[in-house]
Amino acid sequence: MAQTRPKRLIIDTDPGVDDSMAILFAFRSPEVRIEGLTTIFGNVGVEQTTRNALRLVELAGHPEIPVAMGALYPAFGVTLNPALAAGAMALSSVSVVTNSLRLRGVDVRPGQVTAMRTGMLGTLRDGAYLLAIGLLGLALAGGVLAADRALDAALPSVAVADQMVVRAGQLTVIEMANPTDRVRSWMADGLPNVELLARPGQTARIRVSVGQPGIYGTMLGSPGGGDATPGFLTVVP
Repeated sequence: MAQTRPKRLIIDTDPGVDDSMAILFAFRSPEVRIEGLTTIFGNVGVEQTTRNALRLVELAGHPEIPVAMGALYPAFGVTLNPALAAGAMALSSVSVVTNSLRLRGVDVRPGQVTAMRTGMLGTLRDGAYLLAIGLLGLALAGGVLAADRALDAALPSVAVADQMVVRAGQLTVIEMANPTDRVRSWMADGLPNVELLARPGQTARIRVSVGQPGIYGTMLGSPGGGDATPGFLTVVP
């Protein structure tokens, strides 16, 4: 029997826990051959997801696999708040579960499938269901955004600068305003996912809690621009 050639894949990913597990399984599968990874932002910026992808190919024992960083932000400049993204995923799960409950009585055996609802009444019921899901989504989005903003307003905040001080174990908002005409990024070495990316005219924010006191190096600049400015984040007890 002739052996089937493995499918050649280039995977576009924002590697977190779920993507990383899937990619590690793909590396071990004889049915596919990964030719490269490309990255995009998800709950964290694209610079962090790119670093995650580089670590991932090393962990998989394939450091020769190329990793290409994707766009810094969407073409139309609209990014999804991570809290809102989590809410949208929760709503999609609710939609799947409720649809499953509606379909419990359907017999899917060949020749047994029949239309559940027909005519005007069925159309109205299906429309009402979709409307309810839509209204639930809007209410969830509004509530998540309001709670997210209220939480930021209640927390201590620190603006990005050469020298910054935060208290260990205290949830703090770090914000970076970008008055320039270039994308600006900021990151703290040794602190996973502590990074910001701001488009021209945008103020970016992140909530952090560093448990270990110490002094961490930071870097502020434009991605690929060669104008990085070093600094320090001091975490006090």
